[in-house]
Amino acid sequence: MDDLYLQLGQLERTQLIHRQDDVELAYQFKHALAQEATYQSLLVKTRRDIHLRVAIYYEQLYATAPDRYAPLLAHHYDGAGDAAKTFHYALVAGDAAARLYAHTEALAHYDHAQEMLRRLTNTPEKNVPLDAEVLRLYTNRGRVLELSSQFDRALENYSEMEMLGRAQQNSGLELAGLTARAILYSTYTPVMDRVEGKEHNARILARAREIDDRAAEARILWIMSLHAKYAVGEIALTIEYGERALELARDLGLQELNAFILNDLATPYAMTGQFDKSRAATQEAIGIWQELGNLAMLSDTVANLIPLDFYMGAIDKAKQAYAESFRLSQLTGSLWGQAYSQMRMGSVFAERGEYGEAFKVMQECLLTSARAGFNPPQAWTRAQYAWLLGEIGLYQEAVREAELAVAMIDQVPPFTTFVLIARMHVAVLVGDLATAENISQQPVFQAESSFKFDPGWVASRALAEAEFALARRDHARAIEKLDPAIRFFETRGLPTYLSDLLYLKGHLLDLQGDTRAALAVYDEAHRAAVAILSRRMLWKILQAQSEINERLGNAPLAAEQRTRAREVVAYICERLDSEAHVKAFMALTRVAC
Repeated sequence: MDDLYLQLGQLERTQLIHRQDDVELAYQFKHALAQEATYQSLLVKTRRDIHLRVAIYYEQLYATAPDRYAPLLAHHYDGAGDAAKTFHYALVAGDAAARLYAHTEALAHYDHAQEMLRRLTNTPEKNVPLDAEVLRLYTNRGRVLELSSQFDRALENYSEMEMLGRAQQNSGLELAGLTARAILYSTYTPVMDRVEGKEHNARILARAREIDDRAAEARILWIMSLHAKYAVGEIALTIEYGERALELARDLGLQELNAFILNDLATPYAMTGQFDKSRAATQEAIGIWQELGNLAMLSDTVANLIPLDFYMGAIDKAKQAYAESFRLSQLTGSLWGQAYSQMRMGSVFAERGEYGEAFKVMQECLLTSARAGFNPPQAWTRAQYAWLLGEIGLYQEAVREAELAVAMIDQVPPFTTFVLIARMHVAVLVGDLATAENISQQPVFQAESSFKFDPGWVASRALAEAEFALARRDHARAIEKLDPAIRFFETRGLPTYLSDLLYLKGHLLDLQGDTRAALAVYDEAHRAAVAILSRRMLWKILQAQSEINERLGNAPLAAEQRTRAREVVAYICERLDSEAHVKAFMALTRVAC
């Protein structure tokens, strides 16, 4: 040992190496070239022996902290030629990095483990690691690739997993690879394939039942639910498959799968008017993700609270859910998660008259979703963006965004009618009744929609069709379109968008000369808007009330309502993000008055 210290001291004095720290006896070459030259001068056998001795020493010394020193152990066992040990520690290192959402570092370790696995499977001894470790490698590596929006590489990863399972006659590994690919084919990813997804899912279900793998059957039923929801837009089928999967998963005690299924049932429940079931599913899933420490999925599920809170008029809660979901998705580095959390927020901010913030979050969502290969915002959010641009008088910009949304509907079939509704609304705004008529005659527009119980769909469709009827001076038909939607919101106790519907009905009644009935409906609209502090609607309603009260000879009340309308308009103008937007908004007839 004395000789070792003497030699180290000599090397340090020549400035070839230097002491790394004062805690442990560790030295480092000052120049990488010197290190490489010294390393290459050693015989291969000598190098391997040194690596092995160092690896064994560190393995014993840091037995209680394998995660922290796994990269070092993988390096030395690789140098020692021990592929099995290298595989194990590279996998541990990858998992540790993945838990910190250090995607690049995690992938480097997983790639190292994958290289060792290939080496092991190609040796005469076929010294393959434990099935559980192989499954963990491909599953976790695929998840990191997905979070990094590298979906083509994720598909390759799962295909290799499937082929390895088949080669080893390991049905569990084979099915895991098949089902992981099925999720990518069946959901909104750049590799979504409606036809291949359906056929792929049918093959997996048959295979799972053939080998009596009930866990795999539960998982593929869940994926079939996703396919029905995202690729086809059949919401009833989505719920049917999802509930069958959930029953199996609960029976088998598959906690993580329970959370996935609950998360993906929440939106279909809401779309079919089952708001209590939607919230219960969401809250149960949140509890499981918190227990499992899965922040990426926790972000996804928390985002499901945004529309629920919004439709119930709990605007501040919707904002809180967005802030938490977006924070978690940033923490995990998930662009998909960030875009998903932002997807509906434009309407939330706009409801309070915060159009500048609404446009900002929508523009960010469109950019982020494009980078992530997440298509729904390119149709859904862009259609909402078009609607809101029209509300502040930016009509040409609204037309442009609506047309871009229409161009995306083939990529996201479930959102087709939402987009066409927005396009009709914008067409009526600019007086393009021919386009509105063309949309109204399209079979897909006339067909019964899976979204028929979704509050946003109900309100926007009724408004667009009533506006179209109004543009054609068919006031009675316009009211016929509004009344069922008003009942829908009133019977369910949903305040958001109720003021829109009542305001337009009041306007129609006023045009028909029924002034007092119009004022009564405007008063209802005012109460609905005040209940959720909808500045977006308040200025319009107050202005309309003031005009009628002026005509009825109630000048003091009319003046008070005009003053309050101007206060709301001032609030909105202060929060618009450009002078051009303020100018367009102030040019609207009713604001100028």
